[in-house]
Amino acid sequence: TINPEVVAPNLPTTNVGDQNQAPPQDFRRKADLYMPMTNIVRVLRKVFPPHAKISDDAKEIIQECVSEFISFVTSEANEKAHR
Repeated sequence: TINPEVVAPNLPTTNVGDQNQAPPQDFRRKADLYMPMTNIVRVLRKVFPPHAKISDDAKEIIQECVSEFISFVTSEANEKAHR
């Protein structure tokens, strides 16, 4: 799974206007965790033939996989850098 601390470490931990209650530690918007769909679609359109149709489910799965891969590589690089 994606580690939100690696992907989006600088996100605020409190809600604006509600300083007394902090959101759950694992609260992150999907947009903050995943690579933007426009970038995913742009790459897919370059790879597939012009007439190919790509389902929304396929786009979402690829988005999750790409984001997971980036998170993994980032985490591993971070771990090696701190040794």
